[in-house]
Amino acid sequence: MEKAVVFDLDGTLLDTLPDIKEAINFALVSRNLKTCTTEEVKSYVGNGLKKAMERAVLAHGGAEADVDGCYNTMLRYYRSNPSVRTRSYEGMEEMLLTLQAKGIPMGVLTNKDEDIAQLLMKVHFPSIRFLFVRGKRPASPLKPDAGLTLSVLEEAGLNRKKVIFVGDSDVDYHTAKNINAPVILVSYGFRDARSFEAFCPLYVAKDVKMLSKALSAVLFD
Repeated sequence: MEKAVVFDLDGTLLDTLPDIKEAINFALVSRNLKTCTTEEVKSYVGNGLKKAMERAVLAHGGAEADVDGCYNTMLRYYRSNPSVRTRSYEGMEEMLLTLQAKGIPMGVLTNKDEDIAQLLMKVHFPSIRFLFVRGKRPASPLKPDAGLTLSVLEEAGLNRKKVIFVGDSDVDYHTAKNINAPVILVSYGFRDARSFEAFCPLYVAKDVKMLSKALSAVLFD
């Protein structure tokens, strides 16, 4: 079996931060809470939208009792406005098309709600035939849970020993390491290279061009 690549979504394939920030702030304003800055939202994301909303509520004067209501408000808003300002990173579509043309199987594993994740992939990468776009499902664990990752790979017919993970956070690093898989981290997304100093990824890519070179080195060596 050929090697395959599993990508994170937010901060890796797409810059979704502006629309996530807008949705979180819409919910906070609905409860008369202080809004978040872009840098604050960056620090909240990575473990799913509900956890991001919880972090925002508690950091901005809200209580635990406010979290569920804010999350429901945020999710309704975000589902209606998922891609107003979201953009793919420069060169990303071209890189994916190149990998696809070379026969590399690709998938997306994210902690974002699955319906939103699948919509974003269709909007921004309509020509890419991902094996799967797996996101948050009710009662299902999230990354970096090893059981989740292994079940997704098995369903897709992928051998974990031949999968390279790509992501932009500690969650993505541990997703790969929890199943002893190699990982490439990117510092152009929601975390910078300093966040990865304690980790040992194959590469840290500062832009999509460097990511493309790193993937070529791993996939076609």
